[in-house]
Amino acid sequence: MTKQKTNRRTERLNALKVEIRNVGIARLPSYEELGKKYECSDSQICLDLKQIITELDPHELDSVFTDFYQADLRALEILKTIMQQTTSSQADRIRAVQALVTLQKGATELLEAFTKKQKVADKVQVEQVSYNFEIKKPEDKPKEKLEVYDIVE
Repeated sequence: MTKQKTNRRTERLNALKVEIRNVGIARLPSYEELGKKYECSDSQICLDLKQIITELDPHELDSVFTDFYQADLRALEILKTIMQQTTSSQADRIRAVQALVTLQKGATELLEAFTKKQKVADKVQVEQVSYNFEIKKPEDKPKEKLEVYDIVE
């Protein structure tokens, strides 16, 4: 990486940190919008945000978690409203239920990522198991000379 690119990235990381502290990570614009703003790809913005989050101290990380969690709670209230409205169409209610399932999955992943909930072990599916047994005959030991005694009474 050239020195100019390194300096631009450092400036971008610092600007993103300031933006996160000001508005919270959940209220940041999309990766695409941030990419246009900082003149880089949205995948680069994603990498930058991952780096920033891993460098945050635990106190800041707790506020980031709270920010995400509050956004999830607001989304949950919106979905509840849609599902309970009698004016909502059946299609809207189905989409709200699907969004609710996605939200719950995301909330669980969020809790696990921030170690607020113990992660459940990933499901491992075994497709095929094969065993290769090899039976070896023990080597014959040299026969010891056995002495036989007759007992006479």
